[in-house]
Amino acid sequence: MIKLYLSGACPDYVKDKHVVPMKYSDDHQYLSVCQNLPEIPKNIPEGAMIIKIQGNKDITALKPNTFNKYSKCARLHLSWNRIQVIENKTFTGLIRLQRLHLEFNMIHRIYVGSFAQLTSNLHIPDFYLDLRNNSLTTFSKTLFGSHSSSNRLELGLGGNNLECNSSLCWLKWAELDGWLTWLSEKDSKPACLNTHTFFDNTCGSKYYLMLPVFEEYKHVKCQALVCCWPLIQY
Repeated sequence: MIKLYLSGACPDYVKDKHVVPMKYSDDHQYLSVCQNLPEIPKNIPEGAMIIKIQGNKDITALKPNTFNKYSKCARLHLSWNRIQVIENKTFTGLIRLQRLHLEFNMIHRIYVGSFAQLTSNLHIPDFYLDLRNNSLTTFSKTLFGSHSSSNRLELGLGGNNLECNSSLCWLKWAELDGWLTWLSEKDSKPACLNTHTFFDNTCGSKYYLMLPVFEEYKHVKCQALVCCWPLIQY
């Protein structure tokens, strides 16, 4: 692939040296970086497997059905824009999406169920979601709907302003359940989830065993929590 580098510069807030001005399009890729786009373009080739739209200060929201034509897209890069809100059904139609990059935006609100289709997609066993360095204060399991046990989520969530309370406990239990893993980047995990004190004091006891071994521990007390998966505690 030949990348066409254009003159000019990215906005001052773009600190990643790998994000450079470019514009390129063919039947399989659409790259538009630091092109002062006011919104997500409507002329992206429908067969594009990689879509990269970065460094555009006027892109502030993702609206329903924005990407519904791009069923072949496997990687969607939307980092370093100024996205603040993600509305429900924004990612409808992305049935083959494997990686979604939303890091380094200003996201403070994500509508319930926004990622439900992406993490229950039978075409994709593992889904990569990077939300690092945004403005999120809460992160609810309802964003994903009812996840399928056949799908795993690789998540980056560090660098947000998350409130460290019981609403985050589901993340730790999802990690124990094997559904959730954290990105390899060192800042991918929220700081408060790295402390045993938070988990022990806020989410429950120090000792947890998952349900498959329940028959071996009939004498222990079973604790089923409303928001999360049942665990047994002793």
